[in-house]
Amino acid sequence: MLRFIRQSLSSLYSEREANKLAINVLQHVTNLSQAAILTCKDTVLSENERQKIEQIVARLQKSEPLEYILGKTEFYGLSFCVSPDVLIPRPETEELVDWIIRDTKHPAPRILDIGTGSGCIAVALAKNIENSNVFAIDISENALEIARKNAEINNVNVEFFRKDIFKAPSMGGVAAVPPPKSPIEGGFRGDFNIIVSNPPYVCESEKADIEANVLLYEPHTALFVPNENPLVFYRAIANFALTHLSGSLYFEINRAFGQEICTMLGEMGFSDIELRKDNYGNNRMIKCNSGI
Repeated sequence: MLRFIRQSLSSLYSEREANKLAINVLQHVTNLSQAAILTCKDTVLSENERQKIEQIVARLQKSEPLEYILGKTEFYGLSFCVSPDVLIPRPETEELVDWIIRDTKHPAPRILDIGTGSGCIAVALAKNIENSNVFAIDISENALEIARKNAEINNVNVEFFRKDIFKAPSMGGVAAVPPPKSPIEGGFRGDFNIIVSNPPYVCESEKADIEANVLLYEPHTALFVPNENPLVFYRAIANFALTHLSGSLYFEINRAFGQEICTMLGEMGFSDIELRKDNYGNNRMIKCNSGI
């Protein structure tokens, strides 16, 4: 069956990708370990297992991401539910999370994740930063339902809210963040020690370069920005941070706009601006500090 899956996917995926997908499919259906799958080539499958595998392969042949087919993925060593309502978490975002975790020295930081999607950033930070108070917003209620489920799965407390960053003036004005579980009427109250965002940053003109499994299945509202205004989310988030952040702002970015975003942040009054590359050598993350 391993060979069948690999051969079925060979026209769409590289040999390495097809092999990885084949192993993941078999692990999911049979609950066997990778070692068992690779060494027990003559494992007898039930008819039900064969049917499940064939159904998954048929969907993979249409470029549907395996994560959506299985409804789950891993991020920063944690399990997450995913659906077409949210982006599939990427390794580059794990690098951003790791940077924040390693940087954080505050004994009880208040953290805001803007555009949380699946909640992967917020949940991973809540899980790994002791005594953190984590809040997260997204404009999509469907995404927030998934994010709340992921917080529950990973046994962390994250306060999620449906908010639009472009209506940020309505999100502040009172002195202190209420305790977890308390309602927040009218928006967030008080400052945050960390604000982080992985906002939409792919220009519409880049669609031709996007792989089919992303372009056909992942939510475009979480991916694309207008060609004429590629920094629209960064500017809105940074503007919000000017009055709501007492600490560090972190972004995941489009590698093509690293210097432009750094220049914009400097002009807005942020300091200690650092542009960092990902493991592939691309400009991918920015950190800066507020003036508060």
